[in-house]
Amino acid sequence: MEDIRGFEIKFFSFGLAVIALVVGAIFLPYLSPLLMAATFAIVFEPLHRKIMSIFRIGTGLSAFLTVAGIIIIVLVPLSLFAIRVVAEGFNLYTVVADLGKGVIVSGQVAEFIHTKLPFIDFGMVMANAGAFLSRIVDWLFSNIVTVFSGLTVFFANTFIALIALYYFLKDGKRIRAGLLNLMPLSEHYKNEIAEKLVLAVNSVVRGSLVVALIQGVMATIGFFAFGIPSAAFWGALTVVAALVPVVGTMIIVLPAVVYLAIIGNFFPALGLAVWGIIIVGLIDNFTRPQILKRGVNIHPLAVLLSVLGGLKLFGPVGFILGPVAVSLLFALLEIYPHIVLGKQNHSENR
Repeated sequence: MEDIRGFEIKFFSFGLAVIALVVGAIFLPYLSPLLMAATFAIVFEPLHRKIMSIFRIGTGLSAFLTVAGIIIIVLVPLSLFAIRVVAEGFNLYTVVADLGKGVIVSGQVAEFIHTKLPFIDFGMVMANAGAFLSRIVDWLFSNIVTVFSGLTVFFANTFIALIALYYFLKDGKRIRAGLLNLMPLSEHYKNEIAEKLVLAVNSVVRGSLVVALIQGVMATIGFFAFGIPSAAFWGALTVVAALVPVVGTMIIVLPAVVYLAIIGNFFPALGLAVWGIIIVGLIDNFTRPQILKRGVNIHPLAVLLSVLGGLKLFGPVGFILGPVAVSLLFALLEIYPHIVLGKQNHSENR
């Protein structure tokens, strides 16, 4: 009887593994949108519950209104901004490519240098600077093309993610309970893991990425206001620069200030410098503690590398999925000593 029972278990396990592999292969092309939907479901779950409470409606209608709000407030503005960034990227690439070939050697910069610094060989400076800038923009543009390539696939995945988000919000409790039941752990550890994962997602999305987006938006406003060409393009780069430890947004803002000063726009340069220091630079200090009052602490360098690696692995959605994956790893590592090594959790003793 035991031999038969053992055979049944092995047969069932083999069949389960085969079916799981087949289903995994079916779902694999849609892994990114599903992960994106799960991430947004965790972040917007409080809004979903608040809509249910305020309007006293069912979870299905509340989920629909939440998704509709995300589309109107988040996706539409981001899509329009992305289109503007791509357009400005193409224009900037063309201008710098011409500059590298020595085509553009005039304008305010030339007039200023000829007037104030007549001893400088302007032609040689422009040729060398143009070639250098051309290589930089070539690199930036090639990566931006990678990020924004495959728009058809991107929009299809966005549509799938929105549908999945609706069901994750509507049936979130049931999905969570089903996943936790599959874990061979005690109820205490199951709940602790679920809580840590939620805190991790909120930590990285609200505490790092949202702050970086806010800084990028404010930098873009400053670039527009003070006359920086391709303001949206440089604002988008400021979002990534905001994740760089220590220097942050100054990587983009400071060269913009220097550019304005070189062409003789000293008051706009001063205005952008003040805007960059007070508005853009200090947002991180004031906004992050308000958005993220508790959660998993992820080092800024880990967030930056996870963004860059996520973009390479997942495409545009990697901006969020990369940091979320790293934050989940950190959350599980916090629990590891208690579950695997048997160390006591101080919170259990209180």
